[in-house]
Amino acid sequence: MNKIIDIVLDFLNLLKTGYVERKEKSYLIFFISVLLFTINSITWKIIFTTISYTYAKENNIILYNTTTMEKNSLISIYLNISLIPLIEELSTRYPLKKKLLGSSLFFSILFFVNSSIQSFLHFPIRVLVAFFIGFFFYIISKYPIIDRLTNTFYKHPLIVLYFFSFVFSVMHIFQFKITISLLPILPFLLIPYLIDGLMYSYVRLRFSTNHSVVLHILNNILASLPILITLYVT
Repeated sequence: MNKIIDIVLDFLNLLKTGYVERKEKSYLIFFISVLLFTINSITWKIIFTTISYTYAKENNIILYNTTTMEKNSLISIYLNISLIPLIEELSTRYPLKKKLLGSSLFFSILFFVNSSIQSFLHFPIRVLVAFFIGFFFYIISKYPIIDRLTNTFYKHPLIVLYFFSFVFSVMHIFQFKITISLLPILPFLLIPYLIDGLMYSYVRLRFSTNHSVVLHILNNILASLPILITLYVT
């Protein structure tokens, strides 16, 4: 019980200060963290999803893009529980501590994920452009003025924490069908991702990026289970 209280208080302190004390890092502590954050994630998603779906149904609003719904194939689901969590953790959690390489990964992966070049045939082009964007930022970040700006940014860990968590949340906006009528509930659709981002950030800062990737994958597996069951049953 004391370990649970310790994790909860440590997480609340992160939300207030942007810092996490690297205390005990046993597998037991990590397991308890995973259990607590998974329950928390599911709870918030149920609450906000219920609000969003209720509003959408009453106002005849389509929440998701048809292209997104069509991508609910086995391949996209497997990507969602393997490669995608890794990419998202490298772009929005790794930079929490590694300002130079992490920031370069952030910009390159951000381009790759949100690139309008979606064709499989253009995949190598997207990878190549993303690499040069990251490499370009890595080079210019060594210039004094950019270095000073980066150092100033990282002197405020609370801003760094919420910035990358907010970006992680907004990265999921493209799965929704953005219309004027959807705007009132858009925050309810994105807040669960913001909460997830903060929880992954805690695990990354207290343990490592590898641990946050594991937690992210587990959460995505749980979220994908209903779709997997539907696909296999039908």
